[in-house]
Amino acid sequence: MFSKGLSTRRRLGVGTAILSAAGLVCSALAVTGPAQAADDDHVPATMLSDQALAVEACAIPGSADDAVVLILDQIADSRAVSSKVRLAMFEAAWVESHAHSLPCGDSDSAGVFQQRPSAGWGTATQVQDPVYATGKFLDGNGTSGAIKLAAAHPTWTAGQIAQRVQGSAYPDRYDQAQTTAQALIARANQIASGTIDGGSFRWPTVQTGEKNNRVRVIQHLLNQRGAGLVVDASFGPSTLAAVKSFQSSNGLTVDGVVGPITWSKLVVSLSKGATGNAVKGLQVALNVHGADLTVDGSYGSLTGNAVNSLRLRYDLPSGTSTNSAVWNSLVALRR
Repeated sequence: MFSKGLSTRRRLGVGTAILSAAGLVCSALAVTGPAQAADDDHVPATMLSDQALAVEACAIPGSADDAVVLILDQIADSRAVSSKVRLAMFEAAWVESHAHSLPCGDSDSAGVFQQRPSAGWGTATQVQDPVYATGKFLDGNGTSGAIKLAAAHPTWTAGQIAQRVQGSAYPDRYDQAQTTAQALIARANQIASGTIDGGSFRWPTVQTGEKNNRVRVIQHLLNQRGAGLVVDASFGPSTLAAVKSFQSSNGLTVDGVVGPITWSKLVVSLSKGATGNAVKGLQVALNVHGADLTVDGSYGSLTGNAVNSLRLRYDLPSGTSTNSAVWNSLVALRR
């Protein structure tokens, strides 16, 4: 159920026993306690037919994205949520998207929790940001989020909490995913402790004084947000100030260090036709991996082909779009 990036370490497949347990062990725990949300016709992406997701960018991997799994766990730690709320997060993430920040879903649903911009969950870009999406899952969208629901209804299961937030047409699926969610939580703990390689991979820590292409990528990504930096690959005072400003405006710890959560908030999903500084950052990173692209900020066929080559090299699903797993592979493996 986990997606790993190293070409020398093949992706860990979903064990038959785990899948069976995830699908069957809690089948009796249908959600009957809480009232469902107003949009209870919501369909998780994993419940849609293959025909409905025929577009390449909307394919749902059968295994979880380690980068997303780690982000969920880090946010749960930083918010000091209860074990039940943490379990609800991971159950929902698996059922909705197999823990991937998807660009597609039922209607205009997108992201790891398949939140709908049309229902006021945020913009299309925001709901595809796993940091933002997790915050909305925890805090709610005009109604109580998972944290307040768990406090107000101590007898509810994690799946019932997830259902009340998600408003799914498949209310029993979250509790059914309990075993899989627990395995994902254990996986996140192993990645965070360094017991196993995650990846995609563990996001690097970049800070003042460094001079390398990771800094160059960060400067391009900050310029995408209007920082106006000179892109010189040097993490000096102006880059430090821009990082702190970005962290402050996004509700992150303002320490000027680009670590896992800052990286996950800073990178953006890109696909063919995109233009701008973020594309320049992508092209710089791809060139470090041997792509030989012109850094022109235009996401054309050559850039798309380079992304697909990188995906195949690091055992990611094939495709020409750039998501958090692609960014993570790019910046974690090469300076």
